[in-house]
Amino acid sequence: MAERYSDDQVQQILVHALDQSTQKSEGFSRSQLEEMATDLGISSEALTRAEQNYQALPVPTQSDPVRKEKQQEFRQQLRTYAVVNAFLLALNFILSGTITWAIYPLLGWGMGLLLPKESSSCKKHQQHNTVPHASENGLESQ
Repeated sequence: MAERYSDDQVQQILVHALDQSTQKSEGFSRSQLEEMATDLGISSEALTRAEQNYQALPVPTQSDPVRKEKQQEFRQQLRTYAVVNAFLLALNFILSGTITWAIYPLLGWGMGLLLPKESSSCKKHQQHNTVPHASENGLESQ
């Protein structure tokens, strides 16, 4: 490990450590925040100013390029959905004179198209679920 870290490295290390430790708690109290600031050599006045500046910041939203990219992706998916399902509906109507089976892919694909993509808990679970190292379980070979 390095003997000295830059300010950015310290911030990244602390953010990573906080991410890991706050998964077990519901955050920090004001007194805990003051205690951490004191341990880091930050005056209470500087902490108060930083807290006020933080609270004055607008709630972060998706940047315009990201939002536009997602909208463009959705429009492309919607066009594909419309073209394929129009073909399936026409084929079903031509072959049987009524619409029977084509309604099922229309509804199923439509539900998949409208459900939020971020709710895919399986992917999130796979990203956060790691197998612990043998030394963490006390299973080191002797």
